[in-house]
Order: sequence, then C-alpha cells, then structure tokens
Amino acid sequence: MSALLHILIGVFVILHGLVHPLLAVIPPPGEQHTDENPATMGSYWTASWLFGKGPGAKKLLYVLAALAALVLLVAGIAFIGRLSWAKTAWLAGAGLSLLVLVVFWKKDFVYGISIDALLIAAAFFTSWFSG
Repeated sequence: MSALLHILIGVFVILHGLVHPLLAVIPPPGEQHTDENPATMGSYWTASWLFGKGPGAKKLLYVLAALAALVLLVAGIAFIGRLSWAKTAWLAGAGLSLLVLVVFWKKDFVYGISIDALLIAAAFFTSWFSG
C-alpha cells in the first residue's frame, strides 16, 4: 500500500471517530432550540432503546461517544505511524463506535455501522497491518 493511501485511510478513521461527539451535541434534524438552559437541550441521539431517555442516558452517550472518538483518533494515528498495536486500537475503536451506534440507534446510523463493519473486516481480512 502506498504511503499516501495509508495516510488517507488513517485520516478517514480519525474523522469517523470525530463524528461521534458531534452527533452527541447537535440538535435533532428540524428542531429549533429556544431554551436558555443547555442541560435541557436534546441532541440527535440522546434517547436509547436500551437505557431510555434522560440525564443518565445522556451522560452515558457523552462518555461512550468521547471514548469512541478518542480510541479511533489513537487508532488512526497508530495506523499512520505503522505502530505494532494499531490493529488492536483499530478494532477497539470500531467496536466502541459500533456499541454506541447500536445502543443509541437511529435509522441514519446504518452508515456508521457499515463503516465500523468495514473497519473490522479490514482488520481481519487485509494485510494493512503487516510490516
């Protein structure tokens, strides 16, 4: 694999991770916020089919989204740097991302889930992490 393609794939992984905290704080499509209290403002995916809707689910979302973003950031950097543990970080990041997207499911998340599935498949079925 060329060095440029290697870098582009690593940057893609980083960008995929950065989407998680952004989705955790943007308002739902078509919703206008007039409330002055940020604690009551919704986001696109604060309701969970597993944990319901409320402050606990919102805090869990923030923690998991931030963790997924951080791990995917580290995975992308490790991949670009061709570090020996990049595959482990890559799988952990894709797994965390998948967990967040499934637990806080919205129909638009099929795209993110597809990306995570491709990342996991790439880790197991390509030679991107060798040498």
